[in-house]
Amino acid sequence: MATTLCCPHDASPLTTEHYEGGVNVDSCPVCHGAWLEQGELDTILKTRERAVAQSESPESDAVAAAYEMAKDKAAPAIQCPSCNEPLSREEFGFASRILVDVCPKGCGRWVDRGEIAALEQFYEQNRPAQRQLPSFLTAILVMLGQ
Repeated sequence: MATTLCCPHDASPLTTEHYEGGVNVDSCPVCHGAWLEQGELDTILKTRERAVAQSESPESDAVAAAYEMAKDKAAPAIQCPSCNEPLSREEFGFASRILVDVCPKGCGRWVDRGEIAALEQFYEQNRPAQRQLPSFLTAILVMLGQ
């Protein structure tokens, strides 16, 4: 018999839901956080099934994001739903300013409400294919027939 995973914030039993890319996440019906087993978050971030809303001005939110990140880092550690070890808070990706709770034994990651969408938005905005070249470079490439 499989062990029921519980939310590390409120101890509610997690329910399995299909997210995207063939990934089923264990989510909390109360706080709406989610437990992602090893590799599931990476699979979600590589998949483009859901439309991701683009932020109007990501720079304007930099101070607020830095404040939230500092506040989140100071919060007490939560326990891994799989092995009960304390999770460590780590910034996911380079300069995302989004902290996720990571199991030191490699069981997976806990993401709070809205963090999957925020990470998807961050990755969509920073994909090399999505970046716009400065107009002078675009003009040069056009002139060269590229």
